[in-house]
Amino acid sequence: LRGYVFGSFICLVSIRGDITLEYSQQTFNHETVRTFTGDGWVAGGLGFCDADGWKSWQTRWWDQPFCWTAGARLIIGYREGPGGPSGWTVSYGVEFE
Repeated sequence: LRGYVFGSFICLVSIRGDITLEYSQQTFNHETVRTFTGDGWVAGGLGFCDADGWKSWQTRWWDQPFCWTAGARLIIGYREGPGGPSGWTVSYGVEFE
């Protein structure tokens, strides 16, 4: 499941937010492994930015002339079942140009 929103204000302030949610369940030999991952990021820009072109955190939004940007990302995961560690994981990052 994925959703995003983007917009600009008087052509000088741009913002984009993106969230992706994934759930999976696998059963092997009557044992079930369940995983959930939530990945969300938000980016903002000042100047002549193209927020519609900011498609993913991996490709970022760098190298747009006359656009100063910053962004933050949060990934939350949960795993339950045999064959590995169970529980929550959290990672985050902040970047700016």
